[in-house]
Amino acid sequence: MNKTFFITSLLFILMIASLGSHATTFSTETRTCPVGGQIYTTEVMMSYSIYDRRLDLKPRGSYGTNPRLLIVCPNGFVDYKNSYSDEELIKLAELINSKEYQRLRSGNNEYYLLAKILEHMDAGNLTTAWHYLSASWMAENRNNRSQYVRYLNLSINDMIDAKNEGEIGFTPRFLIAELNRLKGDFEAALIHLEDLEANWPAEGY
Repeated sequence: MNKTFFITSLLFILMIASLGSHATTFSTETRTCPVGGQIYTTEVMMSYSIYDRRLDLKPRGSYGTNPRLLIVCPNGFVDYKNSYSDEELIKLAELINSKEYQRLRSGNNEYYLLAKILEHMDAGNLTTAWHYLSASWMAENRNNRSQYVRYLNLSINDMIDAKNEGEIGFTPRFLIAELNRLKGDFEAALIHLEDLEANWPAEGY
């Protein structure tokens, strides 16, 4: 009996330790917004685990099916990196302080806002496409179909622009087809799948 109890207890401890190693962890931090200088307190994601992904790369993990939590200042600026040059801060302030950006904050999620910030900073179509895609996952999770499709279209358009501007890899080409399928445009999805099959070797995928 004692041996059975010991083994059961050990397995329970190992299970708890395993769950803890894959858990999402947060830290409460007091930060200074790089744009505007406002001091605020927010939750910062320290770690999380992804177990698998859907065909559109939507994750499933310890943070559910949402993309990684972003840090957003009270003025709506998405603090997306560790440091900024003076020139970048001037350019960012022009956007964040504009009436247009503040209007966009209403009804749109933080990944959409990050995509708009990166567009303003000339980050490139493929970069903004990934963030519009992440925005679509959040819209889907909130059961906002119209917003979901709008974000998918923005991601598709940016990926197509990136494709037209130069060579892109297999994954964005496949995503163009998959995102069209998800929004119900099966004809466009088939066209892009046929283009992918004809022009890109699928070995390894």
